[in-house]
Amino acid sequence: MDVDPIVQTTAKSIDSFVEYGVLGSVTAICLCFIILLAWILIRQANSCFEGTKKVVDNNTEAVRELGVNTREALHGVQLAL
Repeated sequence: MDVDPIVQTTAKSIDSFVEYGVLGSVTAICLCFIILLAWILIRQANSCFEGTKKVVDNNTEAVRELGVNTREALHGVQLAL
């Protein structure tokens, strides 16, 4: 049984369209997953950075207080001499 070339070409076109449609859907899902994963990693890095910033701020404040206490102690020693 011979198939009309137009029908055969149309069938191949539809088959290719479906195949590429499925591949496109899989690609889109993979891209969404990658974007979601990147967003999660960026949020984690940002929260880690905020935690590090708080530690640095606390250490800076502690050093500042140590400097004030040292200055007051030296002033007390000068007064005692």
